Amino acid sequence: LQLLRAKLFPATFEKPSTAFTFAVLDDFVRDNLECGTSGMNYYSKLRRVTSGVFPHLVPDRYRELLRVARQWRLLKLLKWNGFLRCEQAPKKGELGLFCAACPQPGINVNPAEDLDHWKYTRTLVMDGNFKAEHMHDRRPADQVWLMDGHGFMVTDPDYQTYLKATPHITEKSACNNHKAINQANAQRGRLHSTGIGAMACAQHGCFYPHSVVDFQKGERQLNMDYSLANALRYNMTGINRVLCFYDINCSYMKNLCTWVRNSAFIDIPDSMQIMPGIGMWHVHGHKQECYARYAPLFMQGAGWVDGEIIETLWSLLNIASTSARGMSSPHRQELLDFQISDCNFMKMIRMVDSLIWKLTTARVAADMAKWAFKTLDEAVSTTQRDTWTYQEQVAFRDRMVDPSAMDIFEVQM
Repeated sequence: LQLLRAKLFPATFEKPSTAFTFAVLDDFVRDNLECGTSGMNYYSKLRRVTSGVFPHLVPDRYRELLRVARQWRLLKLLKWNGFLRCEQAPKKGELGLFCAACPQPGINVNPAEDLDHWKYTRTLVMDGNFKAEHMHDRRPADQVWLMDGHGFMVTDPDYQTYLKATPHITEKSACNNHKAINQANAQRGRLHSTGIGAMACAQHGCFYPHSVVDFQKGERQLNMDYSLANALRYNMTGINRVLCFYDINCSYMKNLCTWVRNSAFIDIPDSMQIMPGIGMWHVHGHKQECYARYAPLFMQGAGWVDGEIIETLWSLLNIASTSARGMSSPHRQELLDFQISDCNFMKMIRMVDSLIWKLTTARVAADMAKWAFKTLDEAVSTTQRDTWTYQEQVAFRDRMVDPSAMDIFEVQM
């Protein structure tokens, strides 16, 4: 306690002989977040700062730095999320910061309102990252979990139980060269995890707490089912409309309802309406027929949305993924949780400026859209207008059970 009051963090709590200053721990965390500096490289820098001529003679405290840094990150997250004392332990996802602009009953939405309205629709995007690999643990029995499942990655024992109890079905796609589908049956070799999958809000680009999962054989649907189910359980009471973007929704959504309903580990309310969308078209080789069926422009309440915003988040996380590849499972989970939490924090502090810019742009675009619609509406006959209105209502009504109903929006030459 005396050391801590002097802003010195002991390397051990029994007979401490080495301590790290709070300043150096904060500096290491900042270097790791902004520059992707690994613990080994940072300690090498400390050695050079201590002795520029003979850095190799400086005592080796690399292992101690890693251990203390893990504790330091946990304490930071506990402090930032209001857990100042040990009276109440955090629950699943409670050490993760989520989006302040997404509708959350009891937080920024009155639960007494009609939450079935389209403006309360949750928009989320799901995707996998194959650069966040993880090698097998060298000493799996000698591990200490500090915050398993309290941040953004799911609880490991529950996830492993789900994987063992859920059969894997070979997945095929009619589209061109989907990496997610092709790697689903690949051999993992020496890797404990071939990557990670996650959920983020499509409107603002914030990761969902307790929704990041590890892949074992590529981006299998059973992995993404678990991630999606956990995201849909996060502050969603009363919200039954979800707009979900996924590169392979044309294949994924075919089996989702049956798969989820038959799983004892996944609980999604029967009243929840999940509208599938696909963010990009030219990159992933989708057939042209997918456009009207899955483009957000044909979905009420979706509007202009970046269905690939999660790709920009992967680029930030990939910097730390390289050093996390060889870490123990608990250490890797804590590092990724901290990185993702910082990513959401940086989104939050810039959100006001971002929303103001989007609102200004939307007002200009809305005026142009109204003018275009008025010009078209005045040029058609009453019969055409009534026919098109009826066809639109039928398409919107049937699209959830038959995506081909949306083909009516394809331009017919």
